[in-house]
Amino acid sequence: MTRGTTPTHTFTLPDDLKTATFSALYITYAQHGTTVLEKTLNDVTNNNGVLTCTLTQADTLKFEVLDKHCGCDKVDVQVRLKTSDGVAMASDIMPVPIRDILKDGEI
Repeated sequence: MTRGTTPTHTFTLPDDLKTATFSALYITYAQHGTTVLEKTLNDVTNNNGVLTCTLTQADTLKFEVLDKHCGCDKVDVQVRLKTSDGVAMASDIMPVPIRDILKDGEI
């Protein structure tokens, strides 16, 4: 993912959760052990167990690239949810590469 862009992230739920309704849902983006961005149920579209979330330019500009030599870093992403009948689930933590931009800010 490149800073300052508007990527759409897609997450596919296990078959037993594809038709579930959710009382809570969080997509957490963390760098270096600190939460940088969090999306909730209102930010996510669920289409038969395929969750879709689009980040804004402002969202992706929150991510840091500390290694200026390679212009890269990573953000860890995890989905946590709770169904309306009380089942709680967490995905594996997924590392996503972050690339820097030359001209900072939104366009």
